[in-house]
Amino acid sequence: MKVYRLIYNSFIWGMLVSILAFQNTWLEMRMNIGIIIPIFMALCLIVGILLKKAGKEQLLSLSKAFTIINVLICTVMSLLVLGFERIQVVPASIVREGLKITYVSFDSMNIALLILVFGGVVLSCLGREEIEMKNFKNIFKGVAGKVLGILVIVFLCLQ
Repeated sequence: MKVYRLIYNSFIWGMLVSILAFQNTWLEMRMNIGIIIPIFMALCLIVGILLKKAGKEQLLSLSKAFTIINVLICTVMSLLVLGFERIQVVPASIVREGLKITYVSFDSMNIALLILVFGGVVLSCLGREEIEMKNFKNIFKGVAGKVLGILVIVFLCLQ
């Protein structure tokens, strides 16, 4: 099981759950819907680590084909829930609200999300095979891991 694919797929699932939660006006007006995405990512990562430790890694097999199909299905579900007009605004709004960067335009945020989604699929298909759950502790040794850790802490403190 690849850590990158797990994090990427959990981002896609978190985005879909956020879009579904956004449909509930009462919930959307009382909480930051964008916080669902990193919480969902963290929960999926914890479940992945627990499955790895329990020796049940095959239960969460995330292949290249699974990642591509996951993105397609979640995109279609988002289109069915939001429609073509609202899909241009709602995901950008959720991420802007979640990151507390409302000064960024919807167009810029949509471009960033498109790069993230399609770039993530490309990286998932072309990614190196060494980054597995058994090397999870090595992720936080590099500079990128430390920056990621700091960003997660800052993001959670802003909430």
